[in-house]
Amino acid sequence: MQEGVPNLIQLGEELGVPFTFFINMGEAISLKETFLKILSKKKKIREEKNESKFSPLKKLGKKDYLIAALLNPKTGFNNINIIKELIEKGHEFGLHGGRNHAKWQNNAHKWEKEKIREELKYTLKKLKKHGINSCKSFCSPGFTCNSALHEVLHELGFKYASDSYDIEGPKTEGLKEIFKGCKLPNLNVNITPDNRIAYIENLRSRGFNDDEIIKDFSNQLSSSKKIAIVYEHPYYAGIQELDIIRKMVIEAKKQDFTPTTMMNIYENCTSNA
Repeated sequence: MQEGVPNLIQLGEELGVPFTFFINMGEAISLKETFLKILSKKKKIREEKNESKFSPLKKLGKKDYLIAALLNPKTGFNNINIIKELIEKGHEFGLHGGRNHAKWQNNAHKWEKEKIREELKYTLKKLKKHGINSCKSFCSPGFTCNSALHEVLHELGFKYASDSYDIEGPKTEGLKEIFKGCKLPNLNVNITPDNRIAYIENLRSRGFNDDEIIKDFSNQLSSSKKIAIVYEHPYYAGIQELDIIRKMVIEAKKQDFTPTTMMNIYENCTSNA
């Protein structure tokens, strides 16, 4: 928040493009969840599956990793002025979970409506106290969601969610059921080389250089997509990968894409429906 997001705001100004920021307003870590993960017999299996992404230590660096682990600051609420700045500069601010990122990612799929409603209403009420009265888009930590969440989001006036990835792929049958009959539109992340992992991070972890990343990105853009949605994390890409993001925006413009916010995509889609 304190370095990556301001860097991206500045890059957006340089390139004349807006970004969408889904921000977790609460804590990033749950000591209970971390402890349970360490004890889990499946830990080794999960680590093997996640070889295509970097560890938090590698992404944050030692200093920021220790700050996050020991202090566990409230990511969004401790940086309200940065959120206000990105809104003022024309970027989109959406919610990314509720009070705790890790608890949401590990448990929200089984939460009842009342638990979800309490999480969201608490956050929205606190945002209003800070002078932020409008937040209409949502993305779940780890894409962890259920149909109750999207019912509550619709009730609370959210316009869309972005809780799926490569929704036609074999790994996403459960997501299709979640969105079946849902009144809340879903904007699908459709440029992802490995499901649920940030795009640049995934390719870097697999040894791709700049030219190879741009070639892959170009190929994905040209594969008959009218809308392309790609995601990254500000604490990695907003600090270590600004140049490649710049090159990606330039490549998208070359292919006649118009870089814009996801809310603009939603509004254009619904107005043309």
